[in-house]
Amino acid sequence: MSLVMRAVLVAALLVAGTAMAATPPGAVIVLGDSFSDVGNVARFSDGPIWAERVAAAYSLRLQPSIEDGTDFAVGGARLARDAATDLLGQTDLLLVRFKERLPADALVLIWAGGNDVRAASAVPDQAGRERLMRQAADVLLRIVERLARAGARTIVVPTLPDIGHTPEARATDGEWPDAARMLGRAFDARVTAGLARIARSTGARLVRPDVFALLEQVWAEPDRFGIRELIVPCRSSGDDCATHLFWDPVHPTSTLHARIAELVLASLAQP
Repeated sequence: MSLVMRAVLVAALLVAGTAMAATPPGAVIVLGDSFSDVGNVARFSDGPIWAERVAAAYSLRLQPSIEDGTDFAVGGARLARDAATDLLGQTDLLLVRFKERLPADALVLIWAGGNDVRAASAVPDQAGRERLMRQAADVLLRIVERLARAGARTIVVPTLPDIGHTPEARATDGEWPDAARMLGRAFDARVTAGLARIARSTGARLVRPDVFALLEQVWAEPDRFGIRELIVPCRSSGDDCATHLFWDPVHPTSTLHARIAELVLASLAQP
């Protein structure tokens, strides 16, 4: 059994045990895209998403920022772009809300980069695609460092899933699914290296749940996770979403969100 699979299976025990024994966060703050949006634009799954489940594990309710909540994630948001709803804009809004100083007991969740991989599909040359993803990684690192220096002591930055596995990517012609996978892996490697530097310079705890590895495990052994359909989205098929991997051509079902939350909580429970 892989280390990732063990982490996921043990997570349910840790939520009620070790993870809950630690000092719980006073707030859960979320930055990101549609994978983490709980209503700023819409909800992009059939049920609770990963960030909601993480908050619920600490008896906290996650609300969208447009309702004065602490989930600033916006569907469609990107890193390598500077619109008001993108990650840089979300960060500005967050720091204005907290008057430039985050509570030390806040748990910050940042998950982004998938829309930058998708945007790279429109870039005609490989060098341009790689440049876009380097820019995206560097923006993410700047955001993490800015929040750490603003007082955040625990920041969770999951790796990207393989965007090449999505029904949207698989519906394209040519080699885009493989190219998307390679771009995502290069992005993650750059972010991981930068996070190590930021952790050393700020003293913040930066947690890196490996969602990419988790999704590879789900793809290889779907039955272990209760998944029967890996490709067809349940939203278009009308089937029970509980056994599907995808809700629509891009977004996972609540079933997968639950597994991601378990992985995040298990990662947080580790010393």
